Amino acid sequence: AQTPAGPPAYRDGFAAGCDSGYVAAGHPYYRYNKDPSRFAADSMYAQGWTDGMTTCKGQYDSISASTRR
Repeated sequence: AQTPAGPPAYRDGFAAGCDSGYVAAGHPYYRYNKDPSRFAADSMYAQGWTDGMTTCKGQYDSISASTRR
């Protein structure tokens, strides 16, 4: 997924969350990526991570479902 515009902390979180979302959806070539201390201390990183996780997991789930038909 394309990283959205926003503050650097949000974009960093989105990119890490996106990687993690692909992993959660079963993509074999990504690694779970989350900085727990930054997630707890930086609300922009946390929001970006959550948005990235949701966006990318949903995208990969949709692709996976369409190829299993």
